[in-house]
Amino acid sequence: MSTFSPPGRLERWPVVHPLFGRMSITRGVSLLKESGIYRQVPTPLAEEIAAADITYLGGHVYEIDAAEAAALTTAGYGEWIEEQL
Repeated sequence: MSTFSPPGRLERWPVVHPLFGRMSITRGVSLLKESGIYRQVPTPLAEEIAAADITYLGGHVYEIDAAEAAALTTAGYGEWIEEQL
């Protein structure tokens, strides 16, 4: 088994203050698989989640099998897969 954690994106705080303006956070980006194609969605709607074959919500860790790990790697998400011993 392997684990997959969807990618995140770095966001800066929208302030002008010299110190707080340098702060940033990583927000999870959700990944939806529809008809074998993955797409990233910052905030998926309930209808999008229901219509997807597989949904990986950002900020969570999922156990995946070898076939899904291979599909994610082929789609370019291999660096977010961690092999479990």
